[in-house]
Amino acid sequence: MRIQLLDLFRGIFGKLGVDYPQLRLILQTKLMLDDRSGYAGVDNGSGQKKRQYLLLIFTYLIMGLIYAAILVGISDVMMAMGIIFSVLITILFLNVIGNFSSVILDLKDMDIIGPAPISPKTKNMAKVFHVVFFLLPITLISLVPAFITGWMKYGAIFVVLLLLTALLIDVLVVCLAVLTYGLILRFFDGEKLRDVINYVQIGLSLISMIGYQFVGQLFSVEQLKLAYQVSEVHFLLPPFWYAAPFGLILSPSKSIALVFLVVIGVIIPMLGLFVLAKNASKFEEGLRKLSNNTTKRRAKVKSDLFSPIAPRNSVEGTFYFFGHQMMKRGRQLKMQLIPKLAMGALIPLLFSIRPLLEGWDPQIILVMGPYSWFGILFILEGVDCLRFSEDAEGNWQILLTAGDDATNANRGLLKAYLMRFGLPAFLVVSLPMLLFQRLDHLPLMTYQALTLITLAPILYRLFVQLPFSVDLSAGGDGSGAGCLSILTSIFIVALPAGLYHLLEYFQPNYLWILTGAMAIAMIISWRFAFDPKAFRKYLELEKMEEN
Repeated sequence: MRIQLLDLFRGIFGKLGVDYPQLRLILQTKLMLDDRSGYAGVDNGSGQKKRQYLLLIFTYLIMGLIYAAILVGISDVMMAMGIIFSVLITILFLNVIGNFSSVILDLKDMDIIGPAPISPKTKNMAKVFHVVFFLLPITLISLVPAFITGWMKYGAIFVVLLLLTALLIDVLVVCLAVLTYGLILRFFDGEKLRDVINYVQIGLSLISMIGYQFVGQLFSVEQLKLAYQVSEVHFLLPPFWYAAPFGLILSPSKSIALVFLVVIGVIIPMLGLFVLAKNASKFEEGLRKLSNNTTKRRAKVKSDLFSPIAPRNSVEGTFYFFGHQMMKRGRQLKMQLIPKLAMGALIPLLFSIRPLLEGWDPQIILVMGPYSWFGILFILEGVDCLRFSEDAEGNWQILLTAGDDATNANRGLLKAYLMRFGLPAFLVVSLPMLLFQRLDHLPLMTYQALTLITLAPILYRLFVQLPFSVDLSAGGDGSGAGCLSILTSIFIVALPAGLYHLLEYFQPNYLWILTGAMAIAMIISWRFAFDPKAFRKYLELEKMEEN
């Protein structure tokens, strides 16, 4: 069906200089291989992949219910679709950066079809639409509730518009990602190139996650009840380009500005495809640099910053330093983890943007206090990222050296995570409030630190069966289990947070009792949360699933 959809745009590919029959054959072959291998969440019939795929569908349907609620709750269709598309574009962009970068930067094409008489334009378009075909099912599944709600509220024309805009959004997102990588490939090479790509992936994830928050801050609750008014800044924001067709056709108030927004939304993806076709040979030359590992790094001889506080137990200490080194050089882990930690640190500020714009008030810091729990949430959810590593094929051998002492091994790995990422992120969240509130914030900060240390082993036990064992570039699970972990983290963090603020409101004099109870829970958690035979159980389970 996806190939038949592509056939509708055969004439456009011809004008771009792409050999469409070759493009069609390459994509058919790639999709067939993906269906067999279960790459990137595609269901290939195996038990584990099937569960992950169903979980992924369920998660996107839940997100789709939020889209439906926005359509029902906001009367102006242009404003509602602007908010929906801001969230959708963020999710799709994070998917491309987090899960499909390996497809964009794949070197196998050069070895397999490189010698064949296929133009760089054709190969580049095949790469782009290979990713588009991955994104399209995700997009359509998440929009199912919106399709149903829009059909009931606006009629069949809404469904047609949403299908067309969804396809344009997918093409736009992939084009932006490929163009960004092409620019990096042009100026860097060797091992330095891989590092720069990793930093850019982290930066793009941060920008997309924070950017849609600013879209929400453009409106107040009162403005959501009014009719949409075009602003100059909307011409720079893709969500409003694709909301414009809905406002132009379904809204009673129309303007020439909406026509310009529609034109921009159509032209920019087409322009992206044209630029990619024009520079296809340069992109292919840049990809060759990824196989060049001649760049040498200077050996840095310096003592480990965390040496004074390293665990004294031999197994725990060994895995502490092993985990520290893995987190230091693990590109996949940092790509998944750092945007989450940054988001947790920035959320208190993002919720205060509108009050800050209206003028500084010391009471803003008091309002930011409860939002600091988002920092704790994202630090704990980041524990799930300890599953990821590009060296997953060999790391399990190192982990097995722990034998039946997986308790100390996991304890060392988790301590390394908390010291390298958890503590700095916690201080970034807490110190500004401590600076302004002084000792008034100290009880909450102490309780949050104890909560963080208490819950980390529990979430580690739930989601990290074997650390550094999932390679996203080899089709590992980067979405399904991650969605489950964030939902679980929200539920687990909400309990102690709710208890603290309820007691703070009704009986503030007894907060020290709750803090003491959390300290006792922390000791119990670190003593009993880890399974001493976790590694061996995981491998036995893997063997059973293979058989």
